[in-house]
Amino acid sequence: MITKILRHSISGNNIKKLFASSLFRQTIAYGLTDAVNKALPFILFPILATILTPVDYGVLSNYFVIVQLVTIISALSTTGSLISIWYKRKRELSTQYIYNEVVVISAICLVLLVLVLLFSPVIEKYTSVNLFWQLTTVLIAYFSNITALQLTVWRLEEQPFKYGGYQILQSLALTASTYILVIVLRWNWEGRTWSQFAGITLFGILSFIILIKKKNIRFRYSSANVKDILMFGLPLLPHGMSVWLKTGVDKLLLTNFADLHENGLYSTALTFTSIVFLLLFSFNNAYNPFLFKKLSQTDTTPGAYMVKKKLVKMTYTLFAGLVLFVFIAYLFSKYFIIFFLNDSYELSLKYLPPLMITAFFQGCYLLVVNYIFYARKTRKLGMITFTGSLVQMTLSWFLLTTFGASGIAWSSVIVAFFNFILVWILSAKTYDMPWLFFLIKQPRS
Repeated sequence: MITKILRHSISGNNIKKLFASSLFRQTIAYGLTDAVNKALPFILFPILATILTPVDYGVLSNYFVIVQLVTIISALSTTGSLISIWYKRKRELSTQYIYNEVVVISAICLVLLVLVLLFSPVIEKYTSVNLFWQLTTVLIAYFSNITALQLTVWRLEEQPFKYGGYQILQSLALTASTYILVIVLRWNWEGRTWSQFAGITLFGILSFIILIKKKNIRFRYSSANVKDILMFGLPLLPHGMSVWLKTGVDKLLLTNFADLHENGLYSTALTFTSIVFLLLFSFNNAYNPFLFKKLSQTDTTPGAYMVKKKLVKMTYTLFAGLVLFVFIAYLFSKYFIIFFLNDSYELSLKYLPPLMITAFFQGCYLLVVNYIFYARKTRKLGMITFTGSLVQMTLSWFLLTTFGASGIAWSSVIVAFFNFILVWILSAKTYDMPWLFFLIKQPRS
């Protein structure tokens, strides 16, 4: 029965409709934008490597680890919260909501600045990043989140070219300034951090000006909005932290239980997998507003069941498409490593299959988690993802020490699979969708 559904969904007529749809065009726009944004740092890397020593890269890496952590905490999933209310409220109320999101971000960043001042010696001891640069991480996080709000507005207004052009302009500015400060002026690793600090601050201020000019922000404080933002974001904080934990712990384990060479091989395979993640998230950037708009219409439509059934069919079609997409990505990555990289990198091929399978389950996860965001019931989601990250840390250590370095990649497969299944179950309980419509003869009322 499922095979018939997928065969019908992937018919030639449906494929033509897909290519003609705004969803497809937006996905391409977002995908190209993110591809350019990710490509620029990779182009810059071999140039920087001629100037910076491994020690310099170590400090720089620790700096960006702090930036990532502070950004996650201060963002508090405000962009997700904005998306979830955008189609449910009048424009005037949405613009007021944006202002209160800025208030929340500002308050959190002030608290983080105080914490940095209090614990600066401890942070410097474990990262070698001094107080001045610790403080800049909070400012970078603040202005990054302001820019993210403006970019989200463009996504919701279905303006992918403004969204993409703005991001590419920012990436070009950061890349050019890094080249000048590090390569030309020889400011060492601090040239890269100065580039990030100055560039992101500038674009953050510019984003705030655009929000005001386009009347997308209304300066009216609302305790009810602040409460709503916190109720949405706080339960998702463990979810965001789980992503941060997964990206760093595996590399630390490989470095300490294997060696830096093995970590380099793993990171090489992970780089290719990150391209897959990039494209999946780009699709989700376009699919998310499309789905929320459809769901908001079903709330007031008599034929809601049929609309939901079509969305479920689309999800199953996308599951099938993911299989093909990840397989093609695997073949491309494999032969790129064989033919274009140094022979010493061929050992990284052992990590590709499990990491690509992980990417597949992560893509499936994205397709079902959106219903939880739409229902704004995120508490249990945070618990699932954060628990999953802790399990992966433990499982990674066990498989690494038991089966060797490749065990650490297979731990990500196991956790990604169960994470997808548990979130799908939670999604079904949180927002009613006819996932088993092919077993139900009569539509539910």
